[in-house]
Amino acid sequence: VAYTSRRGVYAAGDICRAASLEAASSHWFQMRLWTQARTMGIYAAQCMFNDAVPEEALLTGMHFELFTHATRFCGKKVVLLGLYNGQRLDEEPDEDLISYARSTEGADGTFVRVLLLRGRLQGAVLIGD
Repeated sequence: VAYTSRRGVYAAGDICRAASLEAASSHWFQMRLWTQARTMGIYAAQCMFNDAVPEEALLTGMHFELFTHATRFCGKKVVLLGLYNGQRLDEEPDEDLISYARSTEGADGTFVRVLLLRGRLQGAVLIGD
């Protein structure tokens, strides 16, 4: 939960590390982005509410199941999903990892890369429309 060493004091965003959330999912990691800070703020609020009303279930939804980030860079949409850059896969044998990439040229150019581990999707990078 988003608590600190002091009872009744909570933290969210760049100031804290979500180690328990990171350990619970194989495809989510903390990257200290504004989207994650906002989601962690909501989670901290839920933790505070849960302490006040313990019988209520803590709702995290998909926010901490899969790393996602969407933004614009140089006028292009950029979407990062899961272990998009092979994070946490350093110990896996190279022959078990496959990366497929496709790009199109021109002003409306796009780029798509998917990363597979033993045939299962681990992450993706999507750039453009």
